[in-house]
Amino acid sequence: MKKIAIISLVFLIFSCNNDESNVLKDRIEEVENTEREFADSPCELISTVEVKGFCSIPSDIEIEQLAKDYTYPTCVFKDKSGISIVTIVMVKNAKEDMFEISTGVYKDGISIDGVGEKAKWGAKMSQLSFLAKGYMFHVNVIALSDSEENKKVAMDIARFLVGKV
Repeated sequence: MKKIAIISLVFLIFSCNNDESNVLKDRIEEVENTEREFADSPCELISTVEVKGFCSIPSDIEIEQLAKDYTYPTCVFKDKSGISIVTIVMVKNAKEDMFEISTGVYKDGISIDGVGEKAKWGAKMSQLSFLAKGYMFHVNVIALSDSEENKKVAMDIARFLVGKV
C-alpha cells in the first residue's frame, strides 16, 4: 500500500510544476519515514468471533476477551465458567535467540513448518510459539479435549496472526 502511494506521488511530481513538485517531494519523504503502526495488544488483532470460529464454538456460547499486561501484552479468551480457552502473548522486537530461550521450556517441543519464520509446538503446554517479522507470539489453546485438535487450532490462529503483522 505504501509503495502504491509513493509511486502515485512520484507520478504527480513529474506532472506538476516546480513549486508543487517540492511539496510533493516533501510528502513522499514523510510517507517513507513514517513507521508502520501496529497493535499494542494481541486483542487488537483477533476478536471473540474469530476465536469462536477457529475453535468451532457455537455463536450462542459466550466468550469473554480480556486484555492483560503481564510481562508482555496478553489476550485471554475465557468461557462463561472462567476457563481460559485461548491465550495469546505478543512480544515486539523479538529475535531468534529470544525464540530459542522461550521455547527451551518445551520438553516435548516439535518444530512446525508453514507458520511464520520459525514455530514450535509443545503438546504438554498446549502451546504454539512462533516468530514472524520481528514479533514472537505464544498461542495457548485448551479449547478442545484432543491435543492434535488444539494444535490445529493454534496453527490456524497463528497463520491468521502472521497475516496481521
